[in-house]
Amino acid sequence: MNLDEIDPDNRQAVLAKQANLKRDLEKIESEIATRKKQLNSDRQRLERIENKCNSAQQQITLYEQETQTALENMKDANWEFTKEICHELSKLKTLSPQEMEVIDKFLFMLNQKDRTLKYFKKITKDFSPLKALMSNFNPMILPEDTLSELLDVTKIKLYPNGKIKRSQVGLVHIARWMSSAVEYKLKTETLKSIKIKLPEYEKKRDGFFGTTAEQTAELLSLEEKNQEVKRLLRQIEKILTSERDQRFKNQFSKSIKEYQFSRSLVSCLDSTTANSFSSKRYNTSASSSVGSAAENSHKMKRSSTSKQTPGAEIADGSGRRNKFRSEEERGLEIDIPTHSPITRVPTLKISR
Repeated sequence: MNLDEIDPDNRQAVLAKQANLKRDLEKIESEIATRKKQLNSDRQRLERIENKCNSAQQQITLYEQETQTALENMKDANWEFTKEICHELSKLKTLSPQEMEVIDKFLFMLNQKDRTLKYFKKITKDFSPLKALMSNFNPMILPEDTLSELLDVTKIKLYPNGKIKRSQVGLVHIARWMSSAVEYKLKTETLKSIKIKLPEYEKKRDGFFGTTAEQTAELLSLEEKNQEVKRLLRQIEKILTSERDQRFKNQFSKSIKEYQFSRSLVSCLDSTTANSFSSKRYNTSASSSVGSAAENSHKMKRSSTSKQTPGAEIADGSGRRNKFRSEEERGLEIDIPTHSPITRVPTLKISR
């Protein structure tokens, strides 16, 4: 964008360019607002999906440790279940409901159809087959629909008071072995599901990374255009301001010239008026002197004619009087210029 194709002296072209730039600026700012809103929304989604990724990675680390711990506990319980402890179980007589539940769930996990106390005492007399079943047991073969029932084993408190008979020690190891097996199964399944979800989270995260990067680049481009349009508008405003300033200077210069002309005209008129008044006073004095001299001459003539004959006075007195009056009238005339400001002063409107 530039103003090279615009003639600064063509006011209409400059104003048209200014209007177009203002419309472009409104569109760009509207687009920037829309892009920012979308970018903020995508960034929030990216933040949520990244939190899921981080949480999944943390859970994977945690469940791997817990799964390993459950497996170690299962092995320890199996190792502590010795031949002597196993033979002591065959001596059990009266059992509590909790003890019966442990025996029932133990036979169920070993996939034994007979889950009675009698059968339990029978297999505990033959240690090696029972030990082999426990050592080769894979917790992952436990059906999903049975896990809810086996979870109750982990909540059983066989001997809360801590008093355990010798014949009951084996049940404690069996309960521990079953709880560790169930925990290992649950932790492993949870870990597997998290590991399945993690790639999906990472794929979404990478997609949002690319989208936000593109949107950020487009937003930066729009902001650069926005700044460029604003720069051009400032240039146009300078052009228009310079034009207004020039018109003001021209108008002010014209007003100053008119004012100076008016002042010089007033000074000239003042000088002409003063000279006219001086001429009037001089002419009036001269006329008064001429009038006095004529009157004295008239009196002298009347005095001399009064000694003449009446006929002569009648014969030529009228002519002399007429001649005297014409001379007297001529002597009383005042020479006042017709252009004098006393008789006619032109009216002027002066702008100050």
